[in-house]
Amino acid sequence: MSERLFYCGIAPPPRDASGATQLMLSGSERNINRDIEVITAQMVNDVPDHLCDLLDIATYVFVADRMVRRGGLTLPNMGSDWRRRFRFVIAVREPELWNTPEVNTALQKLLAFLSEDIYHFKFVKSGEVPQFPSRLPLRSGDATPRRHDQVLLFSGGLDSLAGAVRELFQTEHRVVLVSHRSSDWIFSRQKLLAQHLADQFRGRVLHFPVAVTMTRVLPDVEYTQRTRTFLFSAIGCVFAEMLGCDQIRFFENGIMSFNLPIAPQVVGSRATRSTHPRVLADMTSFARHVLCRPFEVTNPFIWLTKAEVIRLIDKHGQADLIPHSISCTRVRKTGPRAHCGECAQCLHRRFAVLAAGLANKDPDTDYEVELLLDPRENGGPRSMALSLVSSALEFPRLSAEGFMNRYMGEISRTLNAFAGETPESIVRQAYELHHRYGVEIRGVLEDAFRQHAPEIIGNTLAPSCLLEAVVADGRIDIDSSLLPDGRAGLGHAQAELDTRNYRHSSQILLALDQDRRRILIDGIGEVGTTSDFEMVGILVDQHRRDRAAELRPNSFKFVPTEILLDALAVDEVPLRQRISKFRKRIRERALEHLGVLLSKDAVIQNKSRSGYRLNPAVRLIDPGEVE
Repeated sequence: MSERLFYCGIAPPPRDASGATQLMLSGSERNINRDIEVITAQMVNDVPDHLCDLLDIATYVFVADRMVRRGGLTLPNMGSDWRRRFRFVIAVREPELWNTPEVNTALQKLLAFLSEDIYHFKFVKSGEVPQFPSRLPLRSGDATPRRHDQVLLFSGGLDSLAGAVRELFQTEHRVVLVSHRSSDWIFSRQKLLAQHLADQFRGRVLHFPVAVTMTRVLPDVEYTQRTRTFLFSAIGCVFAEMLGCDQIRFFENGIMSFNLPIAPQVVGSRATRSTHPRVLADMTSFARHVLCRPFEVTNPFIWLTKAEVIRLIDKHGQADLIPHSISCTRVRKTGPRAHCGECAQCLHRRFAVLAAGLANKDPDTDYEVELLLDPRENGGPRSMALSLVSSALEFPRLSAEGFMNRYMGEISRTLNAFAGETPESIVRQAYELHHRYGVEIRGVLEDAFRQHAPEIIGNTLAPSCLLEAVVADGRIDIDSSLLPDGRAGLGHAQAELDTRNYRHSSQILLALDQDRRRILIDGIGEVGTTSDFEMVGILVDQHRRDRAAELRPNSFKFVPTEILLDALAVDEVPLRQRISKFRKRIRERALEHLGVLLSKDAVIQNKSRSGYRLNPAVRLIDPGEVE
């Protein structure tokens, strides 16, 4: 994994800094433009240096993220290809604050989990004050900050729209909408929605868009842009601090926040962690270190499905705003239709609108690819849509125990993110959330089966449309009684509740601490002995080679027993005993910390006459990422 070095806000890097890139917000070498739009000429309140620094740092990180391309988007490529390593030297106004271990560590921890990259920061005294408005704009007549202002991160999507509607209808708060102006197309939607709300609630809605753009000299090559959330949060924190607020709010439905994997091979933008509970908890911790006071970054919609969020908009009589919202991740698309219909956000949006019974408020003509009936390209777009459906339909079939066993790794990473909640309560609520979501998706499909029964029976659907793919996929349970005469190849009715102990997904996150010779598992902690470290290290080396070779999981190689015996200088019986004790220790720790009974081969698998291997579903992470 190569490292990229960025010098930010300071003179060109020294000649021995091979491959370093200079990023500048001001001066003759400026290659980043940032605009905090002035709504009126009225300006109030000086912006403290540490807040100017915060926005500068977030801007530099966001731009660097866009400049460095990731590797492959499939699971075998996740290791060195997917993850990147960044080193920043940044000129700031208060280097003493940013170089403190607490602040620097909190920053690295937040970004490491958010983007799955590795970050190192060094902060130096700024010799030239970068361009930044010394005062923040407020609408004329609202010049005095009020403690009951609420700062909402406003993307212009359905969830952020619902959050603004909820706040305006259910409270007396003045709502401050802070947006990242990622493109003119998105901004036009944000501005239209904000104006609609401002017209309804006179004097209670302020909208502050912030634009960050790169000049043509910088390559803009990476579309995932996971650090956009950090920039978005930093903007919100600056405005909240200036307005005397003690929190900022994201509004995102819980399905997208938890973002459980829809298939082992899907990584990329589908695996985004923009509002993951741990990201918001890490952002809260970071903000408290920087602001030196109590502060919260929250998501009030964490336990709602997207359909439930949309019903909230309708409940308050604002359903006519739905067609003006924008959910598509392809911010640079052109053409008259706002949504591509193929990205995960578009799929979730359309399913949720149909589940909420508001299809008339979200016309299918606004999608380049209609959800159920339009042809989809074979490969990526069609496979992702089918995987999304398949995973959603499986949630109602899982018992609470089966759900936790299958998604132990993902759920365990959220257990410390909910203050005052017990692990049992978090697991229960997460299970119920995903169960309701699966029922919603099934309801949409069942309605489509009834409506399009003649086409299904007559085999006249487009061969590559999603509805046909669902019908033809024998792994997906479909109640054939929904079709008048049935159809060959149709699935069977919903099965009994599934309590299987799933151990074949990517939930075990393992790290080797080379310095201290420790084995760490996320959510469990340290496991094993020094002798176990040597043994597991051999299996990890083979595991990494198999991933680098992009082997399919079933093709991952077993390390022959003879090689382990020679490397560890032990006989076969002691080796079997060592592996048995290691497996037992992991199971005991998982049961103690997570209440989950793992299968014996969750970490190490063995095959007669072949040897031992790390379970292909195990993911390797850095020791610093382990909770």
